[in-house]
Parts: sequence; structure tokens; C-alpha cells
Amino acid sequence: MNIGLDLITDTGNELYVTQGNLECTSCQRTYAIESGIAKFPIFGNLEERDYRDNHVTSSHPMGLDLDYWPNPNDWNIKPVLFSINKALEKVSHPNGLTVDLGSGFGYYWRHINTGRPPILVDFSFDTLYLAKKRFENIGIFPDFVMADITHPPFKKKSISLVVAIQAHQHIEETEIRENAIAKAAGIIHENGALYYNQLNTPQFPRIWSNLSTKNSEDQDFEKQVFLRRTNTEELKSELSKHFLDVQIRGRFWWRQKLALLPGLTQLISSHEKIGKLFSRDLDAFCTKKQP
Repeated sequence: MNIGLDLITDTGNELYVTQGNLECTSCQRTYAIESGIAKFPIFGNLEERDYRDNHVTSSHPMGLDLDYWPNPNDWNIKPVLFSINKALEKVSHPNGLTVDLGSGFGYYWRHINTGRPPILVDFSFDTLYLAKKRFENIGIFPDFVMADITHPPFKKKSISLVVAIQAHQHIEETEIRENAIAKAAGIIHENGALYYNQLNTPQFPRIWSNLSTKNSEDQDFEKQVFLRRTNTEELKSELSKHFLDVQIRGRFWWRQKLALLPGLTQLISSHEKIGKLFSRDLDAFCTKKQP
């Protein structure tokens, strides 16, 4: 059965369908397009979404100022750019589709060339609307989809690269989270890749927490949303259900500098082992889908 979506009504321009509807060719269910954002059903925690909407529009600098962009050289942004570019190197079709599940504002895509504009997926319409306006201001035109990452609205084996940065860690129920990861893997074609990032459970959390500085708003936000940390073994076990090749490493901004220097292969290898113990984040690069 050929299941897809047909555009049945639209108003817009050469860049965007601004208003319209999509109709499923199988069940004839329709989905609205509003302000250039396709809207699909949300199945998750709506109270959490409403809290985040209020947080990003009332206190987050990217929600308050459409001209604000984080510095790409900041310590917590630079490794994201490095890791996404590394993931793109693993994709055999460089001009294929890239989907960012749980994208938030997706600000890092300003600095990454994917060949084709990425598709930013988030359950918050407000966040996507602000992101869309911000990208339009600088002449970049990703696609925006409001959807639940537990039900990504894409055909199986249609995506070259799926990016999921600290997205599934907010799903509290284990079965739903595992099913969401399975569906994310399902939309990737055989020669595609998954870049997956999750907060680590470091071996010395007290040292890390003492070194971390968070303002009261960030602390309050983390109390209001579910947050699951993991470790290397748990993450690899979870992702290996869907991929034959799963490479996991700790994420540090200075790894990029080490990789540029000759003769430091052993140092980088040692750094990887140490990074998994101390790093706040774990990066997973997944290829070669399970048959």
C-alpha cells in the first residue's frame, strides 16, 4: 500500500506553504499547516509542553529576541556542531533528508551545511514558530513540523540522517521511550545514520555538580520536566537493538582540537575512555541498521 500525504489546499509563496492541509492517502485524515508549520497530533505530556512554552517565551533569550543567536564557539554549542558534522560524514547520501527530532529552536543548523535544509520537529508550536521567524531573518529556510517524537510522521526508510539531541531522555515510560527510538530508527534508510545524544550519569556526579553553574530559572525548569540520565552500557544496549554499529563517546569541546593535531591517536583514544566517565553528555553515532 502506498501511504503518503497529499497537499490538498494551500496558500503561500515559493518557499513555504503558509496555510493549508495535508491529507493521508490511506485514511484520508487531514493535518493542518499553520504559519508554514505542519501540525500533527501530540501524544505526550501536554502540561510539560505548556510549561516549556511559557519558559521559552518569557525567559529564554531565543524566545525574547528574534535577533539573538548563541555564539557557536561557546563551550556547550561547539561540540554539538562538531558531532553533527561528524554524523553527516557517515551518511552515504549527503543530499538526503535530515530530520532533527526534538529540535527546540534548532539554532545550531545555522552553522551546518546539510546540502538540503533540515526538517525541525518539536512538540511545541510556539518554539517552532519563533525558530522559523529567526531563520527567515537570516535567509535560511528549514522545514518545520509540530509532532510527537514518539510518532515521527515520516515514511519508513526515507531519511538519511536523524538527529536526536537530549530528546528521548524526557520520556518517562521505558516502553514508550524504547518504542520512540525504534520508530526513529525505522524512518532511516539502510545507508543512513542516527546521531543520538543523551545526558550521562558520570562516575563522579558530585564533582560535576560542584563545577556546574546554573541559575535559578534553569534549576526550576529541570524540576518541572522529567529527565533521565544514562551510562555508556545502557545507551549502547538500547541502540544496538536497531543498529549493528554503535559508537559512543563522551562529548568535550577540546576533542575537536585534539583531532586536528598529528600523532595523538593514542591520546584521543585514552580521552574517549576518560570522557565516558566524566562527560556530561554521551554522543552515539549509529549506522548499519539491524536486518
